[in-house]
Amino acid sequence: MALIVLINDSRRWSNDLNPDRIEDNLDSFLSLYKNIFSKEVYEYMNSLIHMESLILKDTNMIDLRKRLMDIDIYRIIAGYNIFNHLLHTLNNINNRSLIINVEDCSLQAYTKQKNNKYVFLSYYFYPNLNKEKRKNITNVGQIDVSLYKEKASQELKQEQIELISQYQSISKRLEVLKNYNHEGYTQNKKEKILKEIDLLYSLLDNLKLKIKENRRLSENNAELIKLNKNNYYQFIDKLGIQETELKQETELDDKFLGIETRLVKQYPETNINVLVKKR
Repeated sequence: MALIVLINDSRRWSNDLNPDRIEDNLDSFLSLYKNIFSKEVYEYMNSLIHMESLILKDTNMIDLRKRLMDIDIYRIIAGYNIFNHLLHTLNNINNRSLIINVEDCSLQAYTKQKNNKYVFLSYYFYPNLNKEKRKNITNVGQIDVSLYKEKASQELKQEQIELISQYQSISKRLEVLKNYNHEGYTQNKKEKILKEIDLLYSLLDNLKLKIKENRRLSENNAELIKLNKNNYYQFIDKLGIQETELKQETELDDKFLGIETRLVKQYPETNINVLVKKR
């Protein structure tokens, strides 16, 4: 699995398997600012490079971090620190089916079931997003972290109840028709009854398939929700985030994605978004 590496330039990122090169490149980049930054700022940035300080858990340097947000090198180091912290946390989640993919300035963690991909976490870093551009986007930071929290939908359950009810009604009607005493019926009437019986058998066959498919979907969803719940609570616990710290967004513009609720925790550098989806 590749890790994101900075190559002495805020515009150039590449993949590299050697973690030592990441720190070496950032150390070299930071050393150019040694006589520019104060000792406090320089040492703080150095601690972020070497993961001695974790931005997502660091509540003591908020004011300093806010002031540093307009400096390119700080945003790059912050992006690396958060990325590395997320990656380390993902690797320590007890879930063998979790797939972690790193590409350019993004990270995605997901599980796969057959041909379907279910995203649990996404991370995007915009290293060249300047102050002016940041004013024109919703998220004040240029690092975006989204966690997806699944919850059971009642729609599938209600649909299953309705399908079973239809199946029972048709079965009762079929039994009535089959047990009719057809003596005295005209040939035309008998043919109509036989056609209805054939139609009812066909409807029952279709309903059986739908009920079976619904049951399969329900079981799959229950498994995915359980897996997602386990991932989610392990993850926020390891990041040190309490659900009570998350604030609900009142204006939701992504309902078309199946997002029912968006919860947010803001940092100077990023927003942590918890996107609640029904399955």
